Amino acid sequence: MTALIERPIIEDATIKLHSLDKSEVLPVDDNYELINGGLIEMPGASGKHGRVVTILSRYLDTHTTDNQLGKIFSNARVALSIGNEPIPDLTFVVAGRLPNEFRGAIPAIPDLVVEVNSPTDTTEGIHDKLVMYREAGVRLVWSVFLLDEYILIHRLKSPKIQLLNLDDELDGEDVIPGFKLKVSTIFEQ
Repeated sequence: MTALIERPIIEDATIKLHSLDKSEVLPVDDNYELINGGLIEMPGASGKHGRVVTILSRYLDTHTTDNQLGKIFSNARVALSIGNEPIPDLTFVVAGRLPNEFRGAIPAIPDLVVEVNSPTDTTEGIHDKLVMYREAGVRLVWSVFLLDEYILIHRLKSPKIQLLNLDDELDGEDVIPGFKLKVSTIFEQ
């Protein structure tokens, strides 16, 4: 049995290692992400994490539904490529890019991914996901940092990363036209 990729996952000063072999399938539950061929267990989210995801989801879903722009998914597995099936906090796919019905992972490259980073997330883990999203062709990634309350904006067509603070405004750009939300709103408890 040869693993696709073996990589250590550091959590709370312990190292966990699990790689998928071609004969293995993902666990049935959604507590694991498949990143670069390795299974990464997702710890339970904090209350603040859940609240930020709920706020963003509500505003994004209302805007995209009212304007028939596409679909928002929360904590849904995305089939990016062989060996890469992350579970972003929020995913948006433009209207017309998804089949009417599907089972399992979202079968389209998202147009927007929102990752709410927790204190347990490592810099390397965050970077690996951002690279994975860029390589897959995700047009826009919002990387939300809970502790310091800021957002980094990553665009497929630009190597520059934009930093948004509480006084700034989140913009859906050409991915979600017309969507704007003050960053401070996202962190309201």
